[in-house]
Amino acid sequence: VERIVRIDENSRETRADVADIKAELRSVRNTVGEHERRIIKLEEADKTQWKRIDEIRESIKIGGTE
Repeated sequence: VERIVRIDENSRETRADVADIKAELRSVRNTVGEHERRIIKLEEADKTQWKRIDEIRESIKIGGTE
């Protein structure tokens, strides 16, 4: 009977640990998702800035002030 009680207690602890791990994993997934969205926005902004720089370079070349 004592062995069964210990096994039951261990399985409860294991279930609690697994629940904690799952909760932590959900939190990490959310954080990664937020970071991914932010990186995408930064990449888009970077592309826009380089496009503007190229346009300015072209306008300088066309204007003959280079």
